[in-house]
Amino acid sequence: MIFLTKLRSKIFIFVYLIRLLFSNKKEIYERIFENDHIRKYLNELEWNDIIGKKVYNKQIKKSKTKKIETAILIPGRLRNWEQSSKLIYSLAEKSIVFIVTDNIDKDLIKKIKHKNIKITVIENSIYQAEANNVPHPALMQFFKLKCAIDEVYKYEKKNNLYFKYFLKIRTDIYFYNPKDLLNMRREANENCLFVWMTDVAYSGRREFFLILQNFYEFAKWLYLNNYHNIKYIPTNPYQIIKSDVGSIRFNWLKYPSKVFGKQLTRKIDAFKMQRLIKKNINEINSYIYKKNDKFKEGGIKKHFFPGEMMLSNFLNLSGIVCKNHKKYMGYIYKDRFYKKEIIKRTGKIYSRI
Repeated sequence: MIFLTKLRSKIFIFVYLIRLLFSNKKEIYERIFENDHIRKYLNELEWNDIIGKKVYNKQIKKSKTKKIETAILIPGRLRNWEQSSKLIYSLAEKSIVFIVTDNIDKDLIKKIKHKNIKITVIENSIYQAEANNVPHPALMQFFKLKCAIDEVYKYEKKNNLYFKYFLKIRTDIYFYNPKDLLNMRREANENCLFVWMTDVAYSGRREFFLILQNFYEFAKWLYLNNYHNIKYIPTNPYQIIKSDVGSIRFNWLKYPSKVFGKQLTRKIDAFKMQRLIKKNINEINSYIYKKNDKFKEGGIKKHFFPGEMMLSNFLNLSGIVCKNHKKYMGYIYKDRFYKKEIIKRTGKIYSRI
C-alpha cells in the first residue's frame, strides 16, 4: 500500500512538472506559489523529513543607513527561535521589530536583548481582558496582529516616527532569500499587498497593510455567525482578476452554481477559477442571491478552522490586490509545535498561534 501511494505521488509530481514546461513564464512563477494541491503528494514522499532537518535562517548583512522606514511584526508564538534568532536580530539592526506573544514564551523572552525589538506578552498587557474573550484558539493569531499594529501606533506617537512599510513574518519559517526581506522596492512601486500562503507572511506600504488591524473583528463576526454554514458572501471579481494566483485562496470561496455551473469542486484549481471569473464577470456583477440557489462548498472542511478563507474574503471585499513575492519563498519548519500548545476542543485538536 505504501509503495502504491508513493508511486502515485511520483507520477502526479512528474505530470505536474511536465505541465510547467508548457506554461508561460508568468504562470510558472505563480504556480510555484499555488502549490497547495501538490503538498500532500510531497508529504507522501516524506518531503517533510527531507526539508524538516534543523536548518538555520541566515542573518542579513549590516547596513550603513541609519534611517528606519520598516516595521516588522511577529504576532504569534516564537517557535523555532533557535533557528531564526540570528535573522531576527539582523533585521532589528535595520528596522523595529514588534513581537506579540504569550506567557508560554516567557523563558525565551528573558534572553532576547535588543533595543529595536519590542515585546508584548498578552497576559501582562492591556490586551489580556479582550484576549480572554477570543472565541476560538485559531483567532488568536489575528487578535495578536491587531495588538501588534496597535503597538506600532503607540511607538510612532511616542517617538515621532512614521513607518512607510510593514512586514509580517513568523519565526517558524525558513526563508531561501532572507536578504530580500527588507527590500521594499516592489512595495514602494506597486499598489498591492504582497502575500505568501494567505496568512503566513505579508508586506506592503502603510495604506495597504494597516487595514489588517480590522481583520480580527471581521473574522470573529464570521466565526460567531457559523461561517461554514453561511451559504454565500458576495465576491469582488476585480480584486481576483488583478491578484496573482497563489497569493490568496480565492478559489476556496463560495460561488453560485447558477453562474459557474454545478461541477465546481471544493478546492478547484486557482488558475481555472480565475479564468472562469474573467469569463463570467458580467454574470457575477448582475447575480442576485436567492434562498434556494446552490453554491460551491468552501475550501476548508467543516471541522477545520477557515482562517485562510476568512482572510481571503476580507481582502477580496476590501478590494486589496494581492501578489506573490519571491522573497517569501521557503518552507515552514516541521518541528514547529510545542507540546503544551495542543488544545482539545469539541473532539478535534487545534493549536493556538
